Amino acid sequence: MKSIISKRCFVLAAFLLILFFIPNSCKLKDPASPSGEGGTANNPASKGRVTNSITLLAEPGLLPADGISSARLTATVKDKKGNPVPDMLPVGFTTLYGNLSPNGIDKVGKQYSVNTYRGEAIAFLISDTRDVVNRVEARQGEVWAAIRIRFLRTDEDAGRIDLIADEYVGSAPFEVVLTATVYNREGVTLQGAKVTFEVMRGYGKFKNGHIKITKVTDDDGQAIAILRIESIPPDPAAPTNVIVKAECGPVWDQVTIEIERNDLPSGTFVVNPNSIELKKAALQSATVGLDATGMIDPEDGTNLIYEYSVLSNSTGCTVTIQPSTGPTTTATITATGTAVSGTIVFQVKVTDTQGGEGYATAELAVTIT
Repeated sequence: MKSIISKRCFVLAAFLLILFFIPNSCKLKDPASPSGEGGTANNPASKGRVTNSITLLAEPGLLPADGISSARLTATVKDKKGNPVPDMLPVGFTTLYGNLSPNGIDKVGKQYSVNTYRGEAIAFLISDTRDVVNRVEARQGEVWAAIRIRFLRTDEDAGRIDLIADEYVGSAPFEVVLTATVYNREGVTLQGAKVTFEVMRGYGKFKNGHIKITKVTDDDGQAIAILRIESIPPDPAAPTNVIVKAECGPVWDQVTIEIERNDLPSGTFVVNPNSIELKKAALQSATVGLDATGMIDPEDGTNLIYEYSVLSNSTGCTVTIQPSTGPTTTATITATGTAVSGTIVFQVKVTDTQGGEGYATAELAVTIT
């Protein structure tokens, strides 16, 4: 019996002696002991900084500005010894343009966080519809990296263009606002797309004085051009509409703008009476009426302005026309000491406030005795 007790006491003493000489750094629940992925219940993760560097790579580094193409973003994170950092460390991605994505399809916005796995964090960037050089940044803790990715506009990005013109019914001159909206192949508006407007038929010019002008779409995907239509020829065969085309890459649309033909005022102009007799020695005067009510405008006779003048005078008499903008007025003819028999030719200019003007003349025979 004593022998068994002695053996047990020896084993216990030996075990206690071994525990006494085990280094403290290997004891369980020691915060300084090695920790794995995020630590364990007995070995919490270290709170010190583990990240020393981060690099960012985009494949590809050039994307079409179509709003659907994507690039793979890879952030490689290393500790201060140059080894991959532990898993589950968050890496924050940010972009100025386009949208970040977990898979290259679903858009999550301008900011997105991904945890590391084997020292890498992977996200995707979906292109913008603007033609810009974009900046993307990846950050983990206090370190960060940034790269530039170009979103390039190509002729194939546009999938549809819609062109509309402000409704206008009337005669020239007038201006029409043309709005072209450009969409990509997914139906999303395209910013920074070049749109060429061109007059294909009819009479009109853009603000640059030409029948063709190029504009760039704004943040709403719209390009705006102003077309000025001064007049159309009086030739009955001349077209009374303007066809304008808007083109962006492989797509185009066009509109037709109808114009009312603006016939110029025309008709008769009379002097009443059309002949007078004056005595030079007495320096006599006579009054005649100028009547332009026969000058009419086929579209709208209420928008006319009348201007009267003397086109020629072979008599030497003094002629005074009463101011008036209406269809009738009077003129006073006064003989002078040098007056002779002859003819006075009056003219009326009739202006249509909607555009266009017409002229007519009437003669007055003067006899000096």
